[in-house]
Formats: sequence, C-alpha cells, structure tokens
Amino acid sequence: MHDPATPPRRPAAEAATARLEGALARAKWVLFWEGLWPPLAILITVIGAFLALSWLGLWLWLPPIGRNLGGFLFAVLLALAFVNVVWALFRIPSRYDQIGRAHV
Repeated sequence: MHDPATPPRRPAAEAATARLEGALARAKWVLFWEGLWPPLAILITVIGAFLALSWLGLWLWLPPIGRNLGGFLFAVLLALAFVNVVWALFRIPSRYDQIGRAHV
C-alpha cells in the first residue's frame, strides 16, 4: 500500500520532465529550420539566377552600362538576401512557440 506520508515516486516525474525537455528541444530546432529555410531559398535563387544569366551570356550582350546596372542589381539582391539569412539565424524560437509545437 501507498503511505500518504511518503512523497510520490520521483523517477516517473523525472522521466516525464526529461521527455518534455526532449520534445521542446526538437520543437526548437524544427521551428528554427522552418524560419531559416525560406531566406536560404531566396539566397540560393539569387545566386542561381545570376549564374544562369551569366551562363546564357547576358553580360556579353549588354552594353557596359547594362553590365554595371545588372551587376549592381544582383549585388543589392545578394546583400538583401544575405541580411535576411543572418536575421533568420538570430531568431530563436521562444519557449511559448516551442510548447505550442512540441508533441510529447
């Protein structure tokens, strides 16, 4: 029989806490990746578009001012995409978001 004066079993509570912490850690990484991959996709798309246009020889067809404007445009797009990736790297999901996503 269970004596009412004794505290409840500790191993069950510790196991439940460890399971919850594991689920929250997985949720944190899932949320982090879900926030990171769209900016990464944009960065890869900008790089891919530049490489595709270069492979097609666009820069050879354009006059010098067009090459300069195209290079400047791609440099700005690349910088914006890179800043977006860096911004996503520093957005760490909150504990509230982790709890909302965790499946125990």
